[in-house]
Amino acid sequence: MARESCISGQGEEIVTFAREELEHYLSLAGDTFQPPRIVVDKEYAKQCFPDETNGLKPDGFVIGKKNGEVMIGAINDRGLLYGVYEYIEHAVGIRFVDAPYGEVDTGVRDPQWPAETILENPTFPYRGGNMHMARSDENFCYNVDRLPKFRFNNVLLFSQQLDLLKRHIGEFRKRGICVTLGGHCWPYLFRNRGQVSPEEFMREHPEWHALVDGKRMMCEDSEGHFCLSNEEAVTNFVNNALSMIEEYKECIDIISLWPNDTDALFCECENCAKHRNSDLVLRLINRVADEVAVRYPYMQVEMLAYEDFTAPPEHTVPSPNVLVNFAAIQRDYRLPIYSAERRNIALFRDLRGWRALRKDLPMIVYEYYRLDGTTKSSVIEYELERLQEEGLMGVMEDTFQVNRPDDVQEAIGFMTYLESKLLWNLEQSADSLQRELVEAMFKEQSSVVLRSLHRLEQIHSGRAYYDLTWHDWRLRPIRNVQVQKERLAFITGELADLRERISEAAQKSEGAVRDRLSMMLASLERQYQFMAAIEYQIKAQLVFLTDGPQEEADEWLRRALEVRGLEASDLSQDAIRAYCKAYGELPESSVRMLIPMDRKDRVGRVAIMEKCEHICKRIMESGECMRCTMPVCIKAVRNTPLRGYI
Repeated sequence: MARESCISGQGEEIVTFAREELEHYLSLAGDTFQPPRIVVDKEYAKQCFPDETNGLKPDGFVIGKKNGEVMIGAINDRGLLYGVYEYIEHAVGIRFVDAPYGEVDTGVRDPQWPAETILENPTFPYRGGNMHMARSDENFCYNVDRLPKFRFNNVLLFSQQLDLLKRHIGEFRKRGICVTLGGHCWPYLFRNRGQVSPEEFMREHPEWHALVDGKRMMCEDSEGHFCLSNEEAVTNFVNNALSMIEEYKECIDIISLWPNDTDALFCECENCAKHRNSDLVLRLINRVADEVAVRYPYMQVEMLAYEDFTAPPEHTVPSPNVLVNFAAIQRDYRLPIYSAERRNIALFRDLRGWRALRKDLPMIVYEYYRLDGTTKSSVIEYELERLQEEGLMGVMEDTFQVNRPDDVQEAIGFMTYLESKLLWNLEQSADSLQRELVEAMFKEQSSVVLRSLHRLEQIHSGRAYYDLTWHDWRLRPIRNVQVQKERLAFITGELADLRERISEAAQKSEGAVRDRLSMMLASLERQYQFMAAIEYQIKAQLVFLTDGPQEEADEWLRRALEVRGLEASDLSQDAIRAYCKAYGELPESSVRMLIPMDRKDRVGRVAIMEKCEHICKRIMESGECMRCTMPVCIKAVRNTPLRGYI
């Protein structure tokens, strides 16, 4: 019997693509898979299932059987595409999982699926991913293809990807993906859309630049924003933003105007100093938004609430077409954002403050669930439930893209899979989703994998006695010898045991299961290598704590650098002195172990700390800043190891 797939509206781009995807994956199932005739059609499904389709929301779908046929229906074209992917997952048995696993064929076919009519609506209407690091055509298109398979309906691109967007806008449109363009684009727009170098623009318009500690700073990441009370500078920025929008208006659904990333500083001139940072930023965003409302009424303007401007504005309300994106990067990810942890308490208070500005304010959160390649299943489930209660529209996930299909970064956590499933349907539990996926992927070795994932999550969350995560952000320089020895035992003992457990499971397996376990092992090896550098740092710290010889400590530090691929010369004396100033009585030589060793370009940023009066012994002892309302002084410690140690 020949397989048949019927789809209506073939002139409609998304619907045509849905038909092509269905036929592609049915062909992968093989000739032995013989499902009924499949009809993908909005109007026909409405006739067959009138009650169900009346209950659909945008992006939702209905799948059922009528007269021996499988019907897939929706009220919008994108919903049809999601319905097709749902059918592929359950009937064909192909799962769309985090890289490096990619598309996992479980081998479980169910041609009679569904047994009863299914109606699904998304819990969150906004489900987005940041693709800003996809910079080649191949990688760009690879990640665009992943978005709808995780039911993400929005993507963020940065100004550095303008050419890629123009070349591949059709790939977004046929998948129904809304494009948010801009990101951290203030320097690009401020300097006439990148036509002038930072140095030249500083010479031409010094008064437009941020005044910090009595000096003008270039508008760059890690340096300064521009002067937001200078009318000429603001007008220039607004005009450049409108110029970019006009050029790319056929490609844009939301224009995103984020300030500089990392530890860029706000202007301290007399006029700027009168206002809260968020008021200054929002006033600028509203200027653009009001023009956009007239020229492009279908378009929204996104404002980022981030770092030292997460506190809600005191005297400014977002314009009706402004979407607020709340990014709490400085939070503690071991616990939900609403938890009773000092950083999270302050940030959740800020989030609710933004929500209170206007009852109908569209607002999302920018999350970093995938930040470190570990699993946070319990955190994400409870957190999303609370965010829904608070009335947020959804989530944009940081760095959705992978650098290449075989990237092993996420081989442990399955965080994109879990996050996408929960964003779509919060009635599911993270534990059951994880268990069901692991059993489908790892078969007889699933119990080993589940135990390992559970243990890793305990370690990451601090519930496993060791308050330790993969990131050196939270490897606090504790001066207790016993605690340091316990940490060392974990790295050389328990983590090695987890690695050996997965290795043994891989040796016992064969075929696809063995390959998947090998990918997981490769990811664990990478984590272990990272931890090896921390092991050497701890050994150096122990030498200092016990008044051991300087030469021995230096040797451990040298080995830590080698693991990260750096040399001692990469650590500048200026950076070391800045840390000494912050840590007070610590000897200068010991500070070298605290400097981040995974990105060379971060070392130079520490020089900013020398200018910042916020760094003081009081911060180090109490975690309270003398001038800021935040429990951590983000201005001083953003993007340095101090950020996590405080």
